[in-house]
Amino acid sequence: MKLSLFARRSTRSATESRNGGTMDVERRIVDDVHVLTPTTRLLGGHETEDLLKAAEEILAQPLPRIVVDLGKIDYFSSSGLGALVRMHVSCINRRGWMRLIGLEPRLRNILAITSRVFDIHETLEEAITTPRAAERPGGTAPSQARW
Repeated sequence: MKLSLFARRSTRSATESRNGGTMDVERRIVDDVHVLTPTTRLLGGHETEDLLKAAEEILAQPLPRIVVDLGKIDYFSSSGLGALVRMHVSCINRRGWMRLIGLEPRLRNILAITSRVFDIHETLEEAITTPRAAERPGGTAPSQARW
């Protein structure tokens, strides 16, 4: 039996949202990069579960590239931050990457301490076109992260 990359805390089916309606994450693809946009605060509940589920589907593909656009939210809890870290580590372990965009100043300040963890960019175009640290002159390859 294959275990899910991200443990689910509820008994909902994989495609069902909390009310059987739409999920709290908008999804699109730009230049082979998956853009995930949470539409509600990431508080560790169904909304965070929806983001992790969307990421899990992308992480099943080779070389996952994800941009998380946080422009529609103004807050995330420690559980939301933990979900972002898990997504990031999973991307690295699959030789892909994850980048953040759309951070309002308050969220950017919260993430200042994690600046060595996340690649944070102002725009989607910048996030997609900026090479990974290992691909930049003088950059080093990321080590295999473990979660």
